[in-house]
Amino acid sequence: MLRTLIVVCFLVVATNQTSLNKIVQDNFGGVQATLRAGRRSTPTSRIIAVQNNVFQRTVRQTMDNLGLERSVAVRQVREAVESMRDRHHHGDGKKPGGFPSSAIVPLLSIPSDVCNNTIAGCDSIYPYYTVDGTCNNLDNPFWGAANVALRRVRPAAYENTFEPRGAGGDLPSARLISTQVHKDLDKPDSEITQMLAHFGQFLDHDISLTPENEAECCEHASESECFPISVPLNDGFFSALTTPQSCLEFSRSSAYCYEETREQFNAITAFLDGSNIYGSDQETANKLREFAGGRLLTGASDLLPDIEGFRLAGDIRATEQPGLTSIHTVWMREHNRIAADISNSNPNDDDNTLFQKARRLVVAEWQNIVYSEWLPIIIGSEAIDKNQLKVHRQHNGYKKTIDPSAINSFATAAFRFGHTLIQGTVNLVSKDGKETSQYQLRDNYFNTALYLQNDGETMVQMLKGLTTQASQKFDQYASEDLTNHLFPEEGHNFGSDLIARNIQRGRDHGLPGYQAFRSLCDLEEMRDLTNRRREFNDNNWDKLSAVYSSAEDVDLFTGGLLESPVRGGVVGPTFACIIGQQFSRLLAGDRHFFTHTGQAGSLSTSEFSWASQRRLRDVLCDNTDIVSLQDNVFKSYGEQKRCDGNSGSSGSHHHHRHRG
Repeated sequence: MLRTLIVVCFLVVATNQTSLNKIVQDNFGGVQATLRAGRRSTPTSRIIAVQNNVFQRTVRQTMDNLGLERSVAVRQVREAVESMRDRHHHGDGKKPGGFPSSAIVPLLSIPSDVCNNTIAGCDSIYPYYTVDGTCNNLDNPFWGAANVALRRVRPAAYENTFEPRGAGGDLPSARLISTQVHKDLDKPDSEITQMLAHFGQFLDHDISLTPENEAECCEHASESECFPISVPLNDGFFSALTTPQSCLEFSRSSAYCYEETREQFNAITAFLDGSNIYGSDQETANKLREFAGGRLLTGASDLLPDIEGFRLAGDIRATEQPGLTSIHTVWMREHNRIAADISNSNPNDDDNTLFQKARRLVVAEWQNIVYSEWLPIIIGSEAIDKNQLKVHRQHNGYKKTIDPSAINSFATAAFRFGHTLIQGTVNLVSKDGKETSQYQLRDNYFNTALYLQNDGETMVQMLKGLTTQASQKFDQYASEDLTNHLFPEEGHNFGSDLIARNIQRGRDHGLPGYQAFRSLCDLEEMRDLTNRRREFNDNNWDKLSAVYSSAEDVDLFTGGLLESPVRGGVVGPTFACIIGQQFSRLLAGDRHFFTHTGQAGSLSTSEFSWASQRRLRDVLCDNTDIVSLQDNVFKSYGEQKRCDGNSGSSGSHHHHRHRG
């Protein structure tokens, strides 16, 4: 009898395994991945996204066909996929970044490194950042690297472990919140310049890129990777168009690998390692290099290089808008200026030595500008002190137990605060500051015409304009160029809504509501929308209760924007807290951070002294022919000082100023 039972059990298990293998084979066997970059994706991120989509479909079928619990199905499908991959893969060791950018390859032929986090041993004495961020932490080589999951400081709040928060329709439309709370109201800030927000975008593109799925979601709203934004019938803009719009396209962020609970991931390195200048994968990094004199490749008039029909930089979003493209260009030039400087005093150094030495110094001054000049304006001195973010001295401050990877609520909500600072009409100012013209942001998304105009002279006018034009105030309001005209398609007099997308993205990522982050940031609990909390003025509190029916419904992005700014800062206390935590991790958890001593590649005393004195003003003066700038180009006040004689030398070496 016992023997019969054993045989029966064995047959059931064997049958289930055969059925499982067939389900996996049917789903994975014929799938191919297209290895090309998009506006919001990289070749590797596409692989991860395709793998996850197929994996989740396979799990659902396994649950239905074999009657398994989800956790059991996830484990068994994962094991079956890896077994099948082992049989398919011939061990050529080629990583996804090494495939041609347009290649189409069978999914199972791709090594699983991107998900399994397998890596060869790290070189503990290598003195530079690796291109993809691996091996910064020698105990946890993937912390802060490209293609790892975003981290959470509060548990995910999905519907059913992977459906977006509010997918059941119990939250107000993101577009409704945008029009009711975040409408366009012109409120300039007389103290800060447009450079603060544009530099912030450039900085954001060194820290995170969350890949998105590509899908036509207004037509196929029920697809699993779709989460379109519904437009109210009485929308003041979209309903009044000749062809009224009832839906805004929105596809979900790509899911990370074979996780039981859906997680998003970062396609670039989190470290402030200049990945926006140098790239986060070897293929991009190689395309950007001249391989002579340690230089980066440049285009005509010392603009960004034209590679395969695109103006290429270290980040795929470089041409999103002209101000951003201009800042990319200045940092490319700064690298080449420093490489020439080093080469003059070290004529025997080969190309790679010059490149890495220059990169190391560029990243050091970049980190100093971010932490000493930009960040204090954003979060205020109290948050700087609380998070130990001062960078005025060298010390052994590296903490290998700190994970520097990008935080989901930082990348998806808090660090999007700058969208409220953007001017829709942007000033162009001549290099001597005497003449001004303007351009409209809505007409120049992914448009390099202005940037290329007059052999780069217009680019210089953009940069000068960013240092003189007042920013919009930090508040809940946003320019129509962002809320009605974001990335318009050719021939259309409307675009998407960035603010609605930010709200929808938070829900897509399963970010819990705003109130969950108040407790993280030591703020009083917000149980209802009846009694105003002191972080809000009366007007903003009324706006909250007008669109949300309960405190727990309030989205983090909207709640954070409605707070009053902290003393001496731009953002409110919740965003200051989240941003402060992220930059604390990026400092303490980065072995190569420019203030750390006692590490492979730590700066010498003279190198640190040079980097710690550099300001963004210096980088602009040294790499353009702008005549004069104030000391802190993020602030509107301050005497205009001439750029002539600006000493940008990275030591006692040759120095030259750019004359484009």
